[in-house]
Amino acid sequence: HRKELDVVFVSTPDHTHFAPSMTAVSMGIHCYTEKPLTWSVREAQLLAAAYAKNPKVVTQQGNQGHGGPGWRLAYDYIKAGAVGDVKEFHTWTNRPIWPQGGDRPTWTSPVPDTLDWEAWIGAAPMRPYAGPREESNETGKKGRRDQRGPYHDFNWRGVVDFGSGALGDMACHTTDGIYAIMNPGYAATAEPFIMTGPVKDQFPAGMVVKSTYRAKDGRPGFKTFWYEGNDGNGRPFMPDIPEELEVDGRRLPRTGNLIIGSKGKMIVEGDYWESPYLIPNARRKEFGKPQPLLEPSPGHHEEFLMACKGEKPREFSQSNFSYSGPMAANIQLGNLCARAGKRLELDETGKITSDPKINDLAWREPRKGWGPLEMNV
Repeated sequence: HRKELDVVFVSTPDHTHFAPSMTAVSMGIHCYTEKPLTWSVREAQLLAAAYAKNPKVVTQQGNQGHGGPGWRLAYDYIKAGAVGDVKEFHTWTNRPIWPQGGDRPTWTSPVPDTLDWEAWIGAAPMRPYAGPREESNETGKKGRRDQRGPYHDFNWRGVVDFGSGALGDMACHTTDGIYAIMNPGYAATAEPFIMTGPVKDQFPAGMVVKSTYRAKDGRPGFKTFWYEGNDGNGRPFMPDIPEELEVDGRRLPRTGNLIIGSKGKMIVEGDYWESPYLIPNARRKEFGKPQPLLEPSPGHHEEFLMACKGEKPREFSQSNFSYSGPMAANIQLGNLCARAGKRLELDETGKITSDPKINDLAWREPRKGWGPLEMNV
């Protein structure tokens, strides 16, 4: 049926993004894949390679904030020298809003008639279904009913085999502007700066990941810090409130970015880079509004559809896999260093050099029958 398909949309759980996306691109079918683009580092790299190999295919990752004006305004500020050379990005989220920090369920449950568990597991290793605790086969341990089980629905996001934790769920939005503005390529290093505990069946309840990026295109290298969850006592992991914000009597927003440069600082509020501004207010008023340097987007979905219909070149779809592939790989690298429990070093191609054995964790062989139908890379 490939000739009957114009576009493939992939919005399944993270662990099943790769096979349909790779199949579509390899077959020459346009592909829109939800964020995070892939479950693993290597899957993201392979999709970027497939996009490069198939020049007629239009692709887009579903990080819709990329089509908005927010990161473009931040870009204008930075290119105008408002903060000097960027040294650090600090990004935080109010996620996870699902269970993290736990181990594998000790109970099993009957698979609901409405769920094809074989298909839902897909490329991941098979395991028994476990539903809400009251529906379990475990005797004598029926506690408060959780309307959601440990996997289906929604809570799979915190499970290592299926989801990508808070980092994979939100960083494609909240760090998008970093990649759009800095064009960093692959990270040079990534390390679990703080973790509330080791990675078990679920990602930790809270962690801070530090990454470094190389100097490029005349700008110096820089660092990123990702904050998620809390310290186990209910205190969210967030950066310290900068003095430049305190003088205005303000606090950090619930989610966002703090950009630290050699000559100033900037706050970006929200998950989608909605509201960038210089701090303190006196600095913002002094500097004024920067000259716009980039064309506005007609909209994230509009970009994709216009390119698919041939009204624009395929690069008009700006979160295409050449952009979102390395982004997703860097994001999943944060999860990978947490799983490895150590600092990782990479070369410029995204290959781990500090411990080559960790490259095995960067890729998971799909369960038999659930890999791509074609792989043209």
